[in-house]
Amino acid sequence: MLNAIAQKTEQLAVWLIRILLSLLTGLFFFLYPALYSSPAFASIAPEPPIPTAAIEWDGQAARVPDWSQISFRTLPPVMSEGAFRAPPEVANAVGYDLSRSWEAGQTADTYLKLGDFQTSLYPQIFNLHTIATFNNLDLQQVALGYMEMAAWQTINALVTAIPGLSNLPANQVKPIAQLLSKTVLSANLSESIGALLSEMPALGQLLLGDLGEQLNSFAITDIPGLDNIPLQNLKDWGNSTIEGVPGLADIPLDKMPSPIGAVGMFAKVDVT
Repeated sequence: MLNAIAQKTEQLAVWLIRILLSLLTGLFFFLYPALYSSPAFASIAPEPPIPTAAIEWDGQAARVPDWSQISFRTLPPVMSEGAFRAPPEVANAVGYDLSRSWEAGQTADTYLKLGDFQTSLYPQIFNLHTIATFNNLDLQQVALGYMEMAAWQTINALVTAIPGLSNLPANQVKPIAQLLSKTVLSANLSESIGALLSEMPALGQLLLGDLGEQLNSFAITDIPGLDNIPLQNLKDWGNSTIEGVPGLADIPLDKMPSPIGAVGMFAKVDVT
């Protein structure tokens, strides 16, 4: 059984690598606009081309993608639709669901997930405050519903993820207060969240997603401390798309916790 899971996991990893290689292949074509002078390429020529930078390596000059100006949102859009469904045992083995679908024209941030890069770029180490600083985002103005994984969080998950949250009165954490008041009319919201969970443990299983569209009426900062914890503290973080983390899709790839470097993308090939 374990061997079968390992084989399926390896197959899925190869599939994911192929997607990423196709993106980088797209970058290659973007770097050489002359290729698009042919009518065969005219229909897919992007404007403007991907930014490049000049480097010298081992005595060789080259132009490579300028990762300081390239983000997931600006990577080449996928050229055709597709879908993939991973078996549940594989999702359990890798810690997130590799299943997804995409349409022609979608950018990478809309179908690639945090879990896809958990051992390469390590986006899960970021917190929302750091991401917002890169993008000059005011998290007081960003709706909680814009954060994809927010809907997956239970009260228990939030208390586990955010140090000190359980000590706050429930009425100081607006989304949780709203969730509790919808569920238990008699709840004393002046009590701490921890005390309420001790009295009624079942409340810990309530999902923020149960608020539905109301999530958009709260700001990310309405949950104190949410912006200062690593994304990996949150439940099912690996299933979030890049787009599902406010501002992450616009961070240059050379500013990731484990950044892409220019030289790391350049190699000399001897074809003689």
